[in-house]
Amino acid sequence: VAVAVGKRWEIWNVSAVGTSWPEGAAVSAWRAGLTPGSAAMVNILCGVACVLAFTQPWLVQRPMWRLFVFYFGGFSLFSGFGYLMVDPLFFKPGETQLGDWKAIVQLLGGGWSVRLPIAAVGMAGVMWGFFWVPRAALHFGEGELDRASRIRVALPLLVVPYLVVNAVMTVLAFWHPLGIRGVWLTVFKQWFGFFGFFWGFFMASYWLAPKPAHAARTPLPSEINLTWGAASIAVLA
Repeated sequence: VAVAVGKRWEIWNVSAVGTSWPEGAAVSAWRAGLTPGSAAMVNILCGVACVLAFTQPWLVQRPMWRLFVFYFGGFSLFSGFGYLMVDPLFFKPGETQLGDWKAIVQLLGGGWSVRLPIAAVGMAGVMWGFFWVPRAALHFGEGELDRASRIRVALPLLVVPYLVVNAVMTVLAFWHPLGIRGVWLTVFKQWFGFFGFFWGFFMASYWLAPKPAHAARTPLPSEINLTWGAASIAVLA
């Protein structure tokens, strides 16, 4: 998006992208807002698309693809709506380094009349994710939906990825181009921004009542899928 609106692309880190305007470039408000605002919007669009695709019959019998859509959708919802919720609340007028939706808030004037509605939309989206993720997790597995069975499914699907993904991203954050500030931002986003997966374990296991829709469940493979495992390791590397 930055290149499309005429910016220079300078940094591409696992946790950050750095761009700048060429000297003397005429920058309109909409061009200035497209780059910082686009990431969260793409996250939200991807999340919504995954939610819509998740219950399609053709996906139910494809466990690995359904898992991919589940995780891609969950992480996208929390990331996209999380920026809309957090950035307006932590916006400080006069701050020099403004990323993502803090920059959008400043472009729109920076007042609470702008900040509160954006934060409210973000909060609504995050809460939607808090309910969608555990309900979607209950679509995996087979057999009964008693508490013991739900715990057996929810623990590896929700808690383990939350801990492993956040641990990996925390380690990789030490090379953040913004230094210790970037490390803190990444840690905050990972452990707090995706907390819905950890919380979702308790919802799926104890608090949510299974629905008739959960009858169309996708059995999970009993063995590691080498193709998906190799692809994941290659992308991470």
